[in-house]
Amino acid sequence: MSQEAYQNSHYDRLCAAAKHFGLDAQKQKTKEEMDELAELLGDYSVPDRALRAARIEELADVYNMLDQLCILWDCEDEVRDTAERKMERTMERIASGYYEGKANG
Repeated sequence: MSQEAYQNSHYDRLCAAAKHFGLDAQKQKTKEEMDELAELLGDYSVPDRALRAARIEELADVYNMLDQLCILWDCEDEVRDTAERKMERTMERIASGYYEGKANG
């Protein structure tokens, strides 16, 4: 399957799930998936295949749920543009030394 065909079919499945479950259910499911991911955000420096696999599963769940919320709220383009703008700002701050001496970016 080509990358474009995969992207289209994945998007179609996201749309179908979003439509099937609706906004209220998907908002709740997103919260649940984010909570499950939050539990796995511990020390990643310890190599553990099972933990890595669990994190990948939860990241994928959250990724799909956030995509569905964007579809349901009809804000996909705005979110993508805002995310890009925020990353541009982060890169500018890194280049300027803004984060030097700060614990987190």
